[in-house]
Amino acid sequence: MQRLPDNALALPACANCHGRAGAGSGPLLPALAAQPAAYTISQLEAFRADERKNDSDSVMRALAKRLSNVDIKALAGYYAAMR
Repeated sequence: MQRLPDNALALPACANCHGRAGAGSGPLLPALAAQPAAYTISQLEAFRADERKNDSDSVMRALAKRLSNVDIKALAGYYAAMR
């Protein structure tokens, strides 16, 4: 699971932007905690495919492209379990 930074892939920890508890901070940094896993998976896949483009600086699109399917599933499961 990719909760911690991965320097080899240039991936910062999700908590750097979305907060330690995944609570988020407004519409540009939404909550990740307690989101249904299927929703998180679909959103990360949409960022990765350039279908979701509401990240004005393309940050999430760039990060999602470096996540494997296994990473995405693990992240979605981790944050879905935070209730």
